[in-house]
Amino acid sequence: MIVMLGVAGAGKSTQCSLLEATEKFNWLSVSRLIREKNDASLLSMVEAGQLIPSEVSNGLVGDYLMAHGDIPEIVIDGFPRDADQAKWLLTQFSKNDHKPKLRAMVHLVLDKQEALNRLLERSRDDDTPEAIKKRFDKYDEEITTILKLFIEQNIPIIEIQAYRPAEEVHKDILHQLSGGLL
Repeated sequence: MIVMLGVAGAGKSTQCSLLEATEKFNWLSVSRLIREKNDASLLSMVEAGQLIPSEVSNGLVGDYLMAHGDIPEIVIDGFPRDADQAKWLLTQFSKNDHKPKLRAMVHLVLDKQEALNRLLERSRDDDTPEAIKKRFDKYDEEITTILKLFIEQNIPIIEIQAYRPAEEVHKDILHQLSGGLL
């Protein structure tokens, strides 16, 4: 299992989609799971740029991973988003006896101005200026702790510069992952 993290607009979903297209990965989109749950209160939280409570996100991710544990490689899009979710994920899936096993994090690095430009171009309902600011602030608040937790558990972190065209970023990710992580 691979975790794909980065600031909103860094291209996480794009890269997960491209990885899934290689037929070597199954894309787990937590936001898609939340939308499929069709819970009005959760959907309003997403649209406001708020984080879903960890117990809800963890439950959705855990159920999915347990049901799909025999898939060769899962790539999780944008989860964990905070330290509690990271601790839960690392506790549940970083040991050798767990399947799927957490193998690496791909961290897409992108300047906030470029991320903002991308978000405004895609015109999604939850990409309001207020919601974007909340997502940027939450990312800044949590990413250092999340990275530290992964490092402490010896989970490789692959830093990828995401300002380039999506196909270049994709090739870089595949190259880095093929270096013995999969």
